[in-house]
Amino acid sequence: MAARVLLGAHVSMAGGVSRAPARGAQLGATAIQCFTKPVNRWMEPSLSRAECATFRREREAAGIAVAGSHDSYLINLASPDRRLLRRSLASFKKELARAAALGLDFVVTHPGNATDEDRDRGLAQNAAAIGEALVAVPASFRLLLECAAGQGTALGSTFEELASLLRQIPPAVRPRVGVCLDTAHLLAAGYDLVNRYEEVFEAFDRVVGLERLGLLHLNDSKAPLGSRVDRHQHIGKGALGDAPFRRIMNDPRFTSIPKLIETPKEANTVWWDRRNLRRLRSFVVEQAQAGVGAADKVVKNELERTLDLGIERFDRGAYFEAHEAWEEAWRRTSGQDAAFFHGLVQAAAACLHATRGNRHGAVTLLRKARQHLDCLPSPYRGIDLAQLGREVEDYISGARGPAARRPRIGRVGGIPEP
Repeated sequence: MAARVLLGAHVSMAGGVSRAPARGAQLGATAIQCFTKPVNRWMEPSLSRAECATFRREREAAGIAVAGSHDSYLINLASPDRRLLRRSLASFKKELARAAALGLDFVVTHPGNATDEDRDRGLAQNAAAIGEALVAVPASFRLLLECAAGQGTALGSTFEELASLLRQIPPAVRPRVGVCLDTAHLLAAGYDLVNRYEEVFEAFDRVVGLERLGLLHLNDSKAPLGSRVDRHQHIGKGALGDAPFRRIMNDPRFTSIPKLIETPKEANTVWWDRRNLRRLRSFVVEQAQAGVGAADKVVKNELERTLDLGIERFDRGAYFEAHEAWEEAWRRTSGQDAAFFHGLVQAAAACLHATRGNRHGAVTLLRKARQHLDCLPSPYRGIDLAQLGREVEDYISGARGPAARRPRIGRVGGIPEP
C-alpha cells in the first residue's frame, strides 16, 4: 500500500479561520497552511472556543491530515529596534496561542531581519525570543524556521545560519523547533536544485540535519539561481522547471514530510491551485509491492483516466480544460504516447482558437496536431485519428454550424494497448 501523499496549499482564512479546511478539501488537499489573522496588521484577534471547535470539526470532515499556520509578516524577532522587538514578541506569542487553541501541527516563521546588519546579534536575539515564546505557550505543535531567499538583511538564507539559530535556542524547547525549506527561496539563495539536487540535500543533512525538516514549500521561482529575489511562480513555469519537483515527490526521504504550494494567487485561485497540485501529483510514481509490472499498470490506468477526462471536456466544448488534462499526460509520457497526447493538446488548442475567432491560429495549431497524429497507427488508444482531424477541421472552417455541432471524439471498439 502506497503511503498517503501529504500535499496541499496555503489557503485563505477569509470569513474566519474555520473555513480554511473546506477550502483545502476543494483542492483535494491532505495538508493545509493558513493565516490566523490579517498578516499585514498588528491587530490580534481572539479566537472563540466555538470558532476553534468548528475548525477542528471541519478539519476532520475535510480529511486534512496536517494543518498549520504562517505567522505575521510584521513580526521581526531579530530587530535591533527594542520597541519593534517587544511588539513582535507579543504578536508572536499570540500567534502561538492561536495555533495551540486550533490544534495545529506547525507554525511557520521567518528568522527575521537584522536591519543593523549585525547578523550574529540578530540570530542570537531571535533564538532567545523563540525560547521565551515557546516557554510561554506550551503546546504540541512544531515551530518551523523558514529558509530565506537572501533579500536585504533577511536571516536564514544559508543552512549555516539556520543551524546557528537552532543551536542557540534554549535546549529545553529546542526539540519543538524544526525547519521549513522553500524551493523558490533555496534557488534564489544559490542552492542549485536543478543541477545539484543531491548535493543540496546532502549539505542540508550535514549542516542542519534531515530530522529537523518539518515542511516543504513547493514553489517555482520567477527569479534565477542566486538572484536573492523572492518571487514565486507556478509549478514547472519558472527557473526550477519540473525536474526538481519530480525528484522531491518521489524522494523516499520526504515521503512523510508535508508539502504545500504558495504559488501566485491569480484571479481564479482555486483553478490555479488545483492545476499546480495536479501537476505535483502527476510526478508521483507508485512503486507497488508486486514490482515494476504493477507500477507500470498504475501508470497506464492513470493515462487512460486522463485521456477520458480530456475527452469528456473536449466533447462538451471545454477546450482549455481538455488542453490542460492532456498536457499533463504529454509531459509524463514518451515515444508514441507523447506524440499522441501532444497532438491532442494541439487539437484542443485549435478548437479554443476557433471558438475565440482566431481562425488563422486554429489552422496553424491543427496542422501541428496532424504532424504528431499522422505518424501514429489509427485507431490509437481507441481514437480514430483521421476522423478527429476532420471533425476539428470542419469546426474551424465553420462547416459544422453553431456550437451545438462542435466536434466529438469517438472511441473505436474499446481501448487497445498502443
